[in-house]
Amino acid sequence: MYAGIVFLAVLLCLYWYVYCKYRVQTILVRLLLVFLLGLFVADHVLEGWIEETIRQQLEKNQTLAMTILGEQLRKEILTGLETKDRGEKQGVLLKPEQMIHLGIKEEEKESTEPMNYTYSIFAASESGGFVIEESMTEYKKVPDAWCCSAENQEALKTSYETGKCINRLDENESGKWNRRFLPLLLSDGTRYGVLSVSFEGNLLDYQIWKYQKNLRAVSALLFLALTVLLLLLLVLFLRPLKKLKETAEKLSAGELGLTVPVRGHDEIANISAAFNQMSMGIAQHVQEIQEMSDGYYKFIPAKILELLGKESIQQVELGDQMTGQMTVLSLCTSGDARQKQIAGNTYRELNQILETPVTVITAHQGVVEHFEEAGLSAFFTESSEEALRAAIEIQRLPDERQKEISGAGLMRDGRTIALTYGQVTIGVIGNGNRMEAATISMHSALAKALRLKGETYGARILLTHFVYRQIPDFEKTYHARYLGNVYLRANDTLERIYDVYDGDAEEDFYQKELTRPLFEQGVELFVAKKFYEARLVFVEVLKQYRRDRAAKAYLYRCDKYYKSADVENVTTALEQF
Repeated sequence: MYAGIVFLAVLLCLYWYVYCKYRVQTILVRLLLVFLLGLFVADHVLEGWIEETIRQQLEKNQTLAMTILGEQLRKEILTGLETKDRGEKQGVLLKPEQMIHLGIKEEEKESTEPMNYTYSIFAASESGGFVIEESMTEYKKVPDAWCCSAENQEALKTSYETGKCINRLDENESGKWNRRFLPLLLSDGTRYGVLSVSFEGNLLDYQIWKYQKNLRAVSALLFLALTVLLLLLLVLFLRPLKKLKETAEKLSAGELGLTVPVRGHDEIANISAAFNQMSMGIAQHVQEIQEMSDGYYKFIPAKILELLGKESIQQVELGDQMTGQMTVLSLCTSGDARQKQIAGNTYRELNQILETPVTVITAHQGVVEHFEEAGLSAFFTESSEEALRAAIEIQRLPDERQKEISGAGLMRDGRTIALTYGQVTIGVIGNGNRMEAATISMHSALAKALRLKGETYGARILLTHFVYRQIPDFEKTYHARYLGNVYLRANDTLERIYDVYDGDAEEDFYQKELTRPLFEQGVELFVAKKFYEARLVFVEVLKQYRRDRAAKAYLYRCDKYYKSADVENVTTALEQF
């Protein structure tokens, strides 16, 4: 029992340590611990019950043996007393070989448990006490008070006077003894004395201990066998739960649509079936949400939600906004081509025109804010150089795509892209039933205005000086010419404008690169209001590149201004916005 308690305590301590350190709390361990505790308690109760049952049976057997032996001895003693003269009596003590022990034959004695017993004959004395007449102990011919306790003396007296047999348990310095007192009555009714038969009680404890030892050995083997059997059964029966746990962990990690095998018709099978149904329902629900989100993101890009600090479209509210430094890209076609597109073609052809620019902008980490007829506006938060690369790539569409655009009524030469950089505010406008994201910024308005002027100056990509400064080693990587200045009424400043011709046709690129030094010289003279000298320079530019629309525009202004008397009040800005 103590070993079992120690074993269980060690097991619980080990489990507690593992639980605290590794958070291991599997149902297998808990069920096993509960079983071991229950089995230990049941074993302890069973052992106690068996011990009590064995003790009662052995005591019953010992009492029966003591009764049989006592009756046999009393019969033989009385016979001896009846056949001999009282004064010549030699004693009636039987020799061991003359006694029949519980009716067991001599040849069977060797195979039985030893039964240690003694008996004494107490004869009544004239003084009212008892004297030991014969005894198997060392006490002989002595009064009962010398060898008997007060309780035993009282039992002797009661048995003598009442003529009844009395049993009692006696415990003294010599150990435990079960005693039986039998009155000795002669045939003529004379009371001779009392016969005392005693069985050693320590032998009973020894027999019980021996039975317990064997019982505990069997119990330990059974305990171990049941533990191993239960462990195997738990592993076998709980294997589906382990698979269910692993699948649930994968499901929580984002692997949707996972299922577990369903076997049998027990509770675990029902749980597995319910889990499969839940998993498929979650996968379908997530797919619906994803499709819905993708649909929302077609109208409000995910990047805008990210900038607004929102995780989903449902969190967007009117008035949400953010402000940051961004590069704005604005694209449009020429006015004539746009009118031709709207009048003679369908939305399908319009979408064909916008498909490639949108793809390119997205690939360069840009976000399309909104569409405007056959044009669009986008912004870049990561890099101004990515915006310029996207613009150049859009202008360098493959020849096959150019044919599609031309067939749609929109010529390649009619598309202009403008790039600006500065502080932009993105927010949500509208009302509770209809909202959309919009950008509000002077730089967004400037980009939209510049894109409409690109065809006037023969520029396919226009960018401001702010964008120019954001791109490292711009002169070594890209090809551009200083186109002039524009006047910004919002802050009463002049902004330098550049014509990037990396996306122009090969012939136009060659001519602009050839005349760039001369053209920029003419622009510098024009800005310095040296209109006549600038006129001579632009004439030389046009001699080399007749299709230079910007040189023609400058030549027209030079002719207009160099004869003016009020030169000081002449503005040199190309445009005012």
